[in-house]
Amino acid sequence: MPRKPVVTLPTDFFETGNVRALCMKKGGEEALIVYLQLYCMAVTQDRDGKLMLYDNIPLDDATIARLLYKTEKTIEACMQLLTEFHLIVQSPEGVYSIAGMQNSQKKKTLRTEV
Repeated sequence: MPRKPVVTLPTDFFETGNVRALCMKKGGEEALIVYLQLYCMAVTQDRDGKLMLYDNIPLDDATIARLLYKTEKTIEACMQLLTEFHLIVQSPEGVYSIAGMQNSQKKKTLRTEV
């Protein structure tokens, strides 16, 4: 049976400074849920945190909205907050990435389920 990646978070994830501050903002809790959904997508894609569709098409707000069953306006607001709190970064080309997620980072945050 193929092994599936499993995301593990530090036990104090929700107590870290930028996550707590994000949750205090209007729309912050929804943005955090969107972040966790995008984080899981990035882990399964193995693209160094880049948010891609079919491994080669960068995800934009409209596509993320369709994938997560949310409105584009909601996703735009969430992505703005996530960028402001340095959880998501956007390259000059417009590609969203999970901040700090690289192969070495992923190895620390992933474990394999048997």
